[in-house]
Amino acid sequence: MAVKRAGVLAAAMLAPACSGPVPLTAPISTTASTTSIVGGPAQLVIKVTRTGPDIPRRGLVFRTYDTWYETHHMTDVSGCSVAVSEPAFDCGDLGQNADEAFFFAGLATAAGTFHYEFAMR
Repeated sequence: MAVKRAGVLAAAMLAPACSGPVPLTAPISTTASTTSIVGGPAQLVIKVTRTGPDIPRRGLVFRTYDTWYETHHMTDVSGCSVAVSEPAFDCGDLGQNADEAFFFAGLATAAGTFHYEFAMR
């Protein structure tokens, strides 16, 4: 009987160590200027809500061919850096259960219709 209890206790203590990692989750919402003229001001706002563990070195990765920084002369990168090779905005760390909004500003440099979609890395 004591051996069974020890086995159950050991299994209960090891279960957290054997469980998978907590998934990184962070809903992203965006707002952007819907119309702009070449040379005119434009804004892109990205809000990230952290719902899981900390995210070190958060990157807002473009999942589309269009990238905002290639169609705008950036005048404000909201504390982020542009990682052209990724393509992404590298925006530093985001703590657990934190909210943060990034306000990117620029001047439109290209005419056309563009589609932007983001993911976290």
